[in-house]
Amino acid sequence: MTTPSSTTTTALPAAGAYAGLAAAVLLAFGLLFAVAFDQGQLAQLAQAAAGDSTVHEVFHDARHMLGFPCH
Repeated sequence: MTTPSSTTTTALPAAGAYAGLAAAVLLAFGLLFAVAFDQGQLAQLAQAAAGDSTVHEVFHDARHMLGFPCH
């Protein structure tokens, strides 16, 4: 008589989970760059496109809130 062998399989996360994680990490680093190191250049592009200074003020206030020197 033979007994069935018990094998355990571990399910690996789907490739979509890794893609979502990679997208989140890239977005986080992009926002960190825009707020911390960009010195307002991206905000000036958005300000020129939008025609008002709201985006600049949001990034400027975020720099102060996060403790990055800006002026």
